[in-house]
Amino acid sequence: MAGAVLAVVLVNAVNLWDGMDGLAASTGAVTGLAMSLLAEEVTGAVLAATLVGFLIWNLPPARAFLGDNGAYVTAIGFVSIALGPDGVWSLGLVALVGLPLVDLAATVLRRLRDRRPLFAGDRDHLYDRLCRRIGARATLILLAGIQIGWCGLVIVGWSAVGAVPTLVLAGAAGLAGACWAGLRGP
Repeated sequence: MAGAVLAVVLVNAVNLWDGMDGLAASTGAVTGLAMSLLAEEVTGAVLAATLVGFLIWNLPPARAFLGDNGAYVTAIGFVSIALGPDGVWSLGLVALVGLPLVDLAATVLRRLRDRRPLFAGDRDHLYDRLCRRIGARATLILLAGIQIGWCGLVIVGWSAVGAVPTLVLAGAAGLAGACWAGLRGP
């Protein structure tokens, strides 16, 4: 049951993150590569290569879009890697999804705070706010860089201090970021 809920959360996180040209594909490529490194398997690298190839048409201004189907396939790729061949979830691999999970949590908190429907669309995601301030290309570069840093920290932390401390720190950082982004004003 928990696995099904986690799969739905990942699918929705990636789908909501696909609101700006190049964002889901670039951060998804970083995540796929990081998952491949941490899980010591090739599926994430194949997913990353596919998304990098897609970026040729998806960078701003995009000529092609992931859309719901592309975001779902990307997220299901993450789910299949994080679930593992033995059917056991690796929360360390889930933690690599990073920014989309933080944005999902911030979106839910913001919509609850404002008493708006959870499934109503808006243009107030983290990337929307940044885009209004610094532009689309700068936002894409900044968020892809943050995702690279996040994945690097999770991988190094996992190797240096182990799974539990890394997950506790990643969870605390993600929750703090979600609360800050979701509960502060526009």
